[in-house]
Amino acid sequence: CIKVYCVSCAVEYRTGMTCEQYKKLHKEKNEDAILQYNLGKLSYKPCPKCRTPINKYAGCNAVRCTLCNIQFCWRCQATDEIDSSS
Repeated sequence: CIKVYCVSCAVEYRTGMTCEQYKKLHKEKNEDAILQYNLGKLSYKPCPKCRTPINKYAGCNAVRCTLCNIQFCWRCQATDEIDSSS
């Protein structure tokens, strides 16, 4: 096994989160919070329309979701869509 485990809590080592923070997330079974933490540290953001995780490696801040095809700003997540619900 090439995984590294924390000697304090015996779970897979993670950076940026203390053992206490991880235990609290795990105890609450807050899978969404764990996912958001992991996605955030990997430079992913959710598509503002369909919530699909988008990863931006380089380039300009105008990105397009490959699932719903919406274009949005990587920095502020603004879209060119007009909200017709109001």
